[in-house]
Amino acid sequence: MNNPIKNAMDTKLASLAWDERHSRRLLRAVQEGTKMKKKLPLSLAIALGMVLIAAAAYAALTFTRAPQADAAYKARQALMETYGLSPATLGLFYPVEEKTDGGWVVTFYGEGLANGLIGDYTVRIQGEEAAATWTHDSADKALLDSGSLASPAWGQQQMKKALLEPEAANQAIARYYEEHPEERGKPPAFQPPQITLKEEESYWNGLIIQEGQPDKKALPMEEAQAKAEAAIMEEFALTKEDLQDALVEHSYHAVVSKAHNPLRGFRFFFEKVGVNLDIGVMMDAYTGEIYTIGILTGGNE
Repeated sequence: MNNPIKNAMDTKLASLAWDERHSRRLLRAVQEGTKMKKKLPLSLAIALGMVLIAAAAYAALTFTRAPQADAAYKARQALMETYGLSPATLGLFYPVEEKTDGGWVVTFYGEGLANGLIGDYTVRIQGEEAAATWTHDSADKALLDSGSLASPAWGQQQMKKALLEPEAANQAIARYYEEHPEERGKPPAFQPPQITLKEEESYWNGLIIQEGQPDKKALPMEEAQAKAEAAIMEEFALTKEDLQDALVEHSYHAVVSKAHNPLRGFRFFFEKVGVNLDIGVMMDAYTGEIYTIGILTGGNE
């Protein structure tokens, strides 16, 4: 099934693609489950103590966000605080940041499930203030809180249930399309730009890029990944434990369309509360400044 949000996110996260190899690896990791714990020998206990010390230093790691990334961060915080959205349900939306004279407008297009059910969210940012609205703000709150998939609007509880019970969700979505045939096959509200690229090129955030190799000015990969993880944890209220078993893919890109520092990308695949998450980060390869963070929820293809 064509998935507009996945296609758009793959464009925004550049060529860090979720392919069949990634799917097999992730499935294998999930199927293996949690290993049985064994009594730790003294040497390993000491080593773990050193890890805890390192973790404390990790917590103090600093990073910066570019204005666009900062706007997306503030917008996501507003959606989590106002509507109770979680990392998993945020991954059903494709955010588009637009600069205005007085701040930013970030629109989260709901293309991961039936758009007529989950709607779109809009966050208007002025300085440190972020005001969030939703297509279904007038929906019955009691019905939303019930989590019933029969609700004509799907909020956090319905989306959470849909991700954990995909068969029931598919049946509910099929009924929705039977009642609203005009919504079936409707093109997504946001269309990524169509760019003509050479075979070795990719498009990312207004730039044409291609695979490159780190030079002496590039941050060490370990330091760059630590910054990416710190940004992800702050953005989505995740912990180091959430990411410790993630499958991580990384990339390095030269910008060919204009004078610009190279880009380093990371993509983290992991499971949380029964849902597969795919989180991508793009940063300045020299400074570590975070340019974009994207999240895509698995299982909704």
